[in-house]
Amino acid sequence: MNKSRKIIIIVAMIFCIFWMGFIFFNSSNNGKTSNNKSHWVLRSIKTKYREINIGKYINNIFKGSLKDKVEDKIKKGDNANVYLRKAAHVFEYFALSLIITLILFLLKLKILDRMVYSLFICLLYAVFDEFHQYFVGGRSSSVLDVIIDFSGAIIGAALTNIIIVVINFVKNK
Repeated sequence: MNKSRKIIIIVAMIFCIFWMGFIFFNSSNNGKTSNNKSHWVLRSIKTKYREINIGKYINNIFKGSLKDKVEDKIKKGDNANVYLRKAAHVFEYFALSLIITLILFLLKLKILDRMVYSLFICLLYAVFDEFHQYFVGGRSSSVLDVIIDFSGAIIGAALTNIIIVVINFVKNK
């Protein structure tokens, strides 16, 4: 392994540790702080929604009552906080599995090994994260959150491996 490859691997590992710390930090916030953050994001989205008048774009895509329901949900924010929080779980673990899969690729592991190791690490971290969250005030631990985290990891690892295979195919053609 050449020196530049080693440096890239070390930098990627440091970034992976940083990302795991970011996930840990987010789950260390008490319930009120975490809820306030997600509501702030929702308010920002609603403000942008009003600024760009997304309703005119929805009119072109949806017709009738479906359009009204979609617009109403966006404006009211019905369950939006729950969806946003679950989407954040998916994104965090999507990114984590992407980083881990890239590290394993740089270490020249085969595709099946990359998938298995990446998903195992992400699942283990998701379980650890939910266990840790159980002890944070105003938060709870949820098997559903582990499943949601793991689904993000599956998508991230699969997509990263597909991109790697396609790039290698094009490169070797």
